Amino acid sequence: MDPDGEPSDISLSLGLLAPRAPYFDQLVLDAIAAGTRQVVNLGAGYDDRALRFRHSGVQFFDLDLPEIIADKARRLEALDTDITRVTLAAVNFATDDVADVLARAGHDAQQPTLFIGEHLVLFLQPGDVERLLAGVSSHAAKGSILALTAEVHPDGLDSALVISTVDDVMFGGAGPLHTIKARDA
Repeated sequence: MDPDGEPSDISLSLGLLAPRAPYFDQLVLDAIAAGTRQVVNLGAGYDDRALRFRHSGVQFFDLDLPEIIADKARRLEALDTDITRVTLAAVNFATDDVADVLARAGHDAQQPTLFIGEHLVLFLQPGDVERLLAGVSSHAAKGSILALTAEVHPDGLDSALVISTVDDVMFGGAGPLHTIKARDA
């Protein structure tokens, strides 16, 4: 919704989503085909890859904010969806240690894992991104893969101005964006 309560033009968001969604879908399919048995979706939101790509012997872990996970769980239950191979785990990337959350969720740190963080980093403070990466790294077995999107801008622009402008265009100035760096950074 825009600030006046009218439906917003989501064409910009869809334009950004279109090229990356098939890429991440293919990463999941390739990982499963290669024998990876765990897929962790960092900031999963309402993503349905765990349902679309469920496969015998593959465990999916969808991590997101507690309120998102609770709502997603309610919706999946209302649809009577089989989530036997899906673990929904609540995490606040600004305060929680993702390694601890994964351990409590039953993730096996000794098994190679595909970790995906699609369209997540720009919503986190730079220090939270560093902590997230450290937590994932500490819980990733040899052979694990991390794929994430990191929004960047051309060198020479002020990062704070870029963040403010993108926030205004995409979110009506609500202020959820934090990390968009210059390509050099």
